Amino acid sequence: MDSSYTAFHFWSGHRRHLIDEHNFFVSQARERLFAQFDDEEMKKAADAHADATWDAMGQHFDPDRHDPGDFAEQAYEAGTNLYLSLCGMRDQVLFAMLVSIFHRWEKELRDWLVREMQHWMSDETAFRRVWSSSFVEVLNLLKDLGLDVRAKPYYKALDACRLVVNVHKHGDGKSLDDLKRQYPELIVSEEEIGEDRELALSWKDHTNLLISVEQFEIVSHAIVQFWNDVPEVITLGEIKKLPKWLLDAAPSISVK
Repeated sequence: MDSSYTAFHFWSGHRRHLIDEHNFFVSQARERLFAQFDDEEMKKAADAHADATWDAMGQHFDPDRHDPGDFAEQAYEAGTNLYLSLCGMRDQVLFAMLVSIFHRWEKELRDWLVREMQHWMSDETAFRRVWSSSFVEVLNLLKDLGLDVRAKPYYKALDACRLVVNVHKHGDGKSLDDLKRQYPELIVSEEEIGEDRELALSWKDHTNLLISVEQFEIVSHAIVQFWNDVPEVITLGEIKKLPKWLLDAAPSISVK
């Protein structure tokens, strides 16, 4: 087949659709979910709960048997527990949204790769291999196609997100070790890094992930930058090679 044949076409309308859908998802997450977990509002809710607890306990107060200090402490603890529960819920919502935008991006990328390959390949095994390939293998394929994501300024945001998603899903393991080594700021605070980073990292586990709305925005922006970087046209002649993992999956790959 002629080397000028278009092997991958990233139609401008499709690019715009992917970015618009992504931005809509992110904007709705901000407005409908993150906005409900404003820190000041959560503190107000906790204070109101503490006051309500105090009032409810006051109805049963007997000065001959009860210590008002005990009641005050219990009311304070009730407010604190509510605040901590809300913080935990906020973190879970944030993780869920981070996982959602990352997995959505990955699936849309693999879907586009397979659909374009189907125009000039005929081996279903190869297509399935793209879907089951690792993040690293997809990056290698993109590099062979002329898009070296690792050389882009937004790569670290995507790579760090991948590790956070894996740690959040699977707990302790290799991804946690990689996260500690490559992106320690996502598992220890700046204060802990300044004091003794290695000591702080040594006892951290999957429950200590530090994710913020700001980091969610960074990953969101990285995804948009990636879609904008995908070339509109990649010809067969521009493909340096097909990666070994793809050829091993379907050694009889043929061009239509």
